[in-house]
Amino acid sequence: MKQVTRLKTELFYRQISQRKVAKKAGVDPAFISRICNGANRPSKKVKEAICELTGLTELQLFGGEESKKAS
Repeated sequence: MKQVTRLKTELFYRQISQRKVAKKAGVDPAFISRICNGANRPSKKVKEAICELTGLTELQLFGGEESKKAS
């Protein structure tokens, strides 16, 4: 849940709308909302779009999500 809070915080801090992220990633804005609320996990494509827009790395935004799944 920590990474979700970080994502919401970073989008807010950088004044990036979920709609803008959705357009960049080619997905519905509701999907971005569900990612921010923890209901869905972002695909690699969506993570890349978010990282590009925020200027942060995947690790900074989403932590070790992939390594957690492998454990």
